[in-house]
Amino acid sequence: RTREWMEMNSLLGCFVESHLATLNDDQVQQLSRLLTHRDVVLYPWLAGKAPVPAEMLNEPNDRNEVMVMLLRYVNPKHPALKQIS
Repeated sequence: RTREWMEMNSLLGCFVESHLATLNDDQVQQLSRLLTHRDVVLYPWLAGKAPVPAEMLNEPNDRNEVMVMLLRYVNPKHPALKQIS
């Protein structure tokens, strides 16, 4: 799917190209769910301008591993990574 913003299309496209082959089935589903969010929601999370929902990072059964991977890809020192338990 083409993203609303070219920058997000490029960022997410490069991430997917780099990681898709190594994702397991659960992670592919997590990626799919993550990509349902609009760019106006995702970009602030990735840029550290808005908090990433805690359940995406901290709930052991609901943690979106792909979101964590994406945050590390964008910025290995992303502030949201400090929340991971």
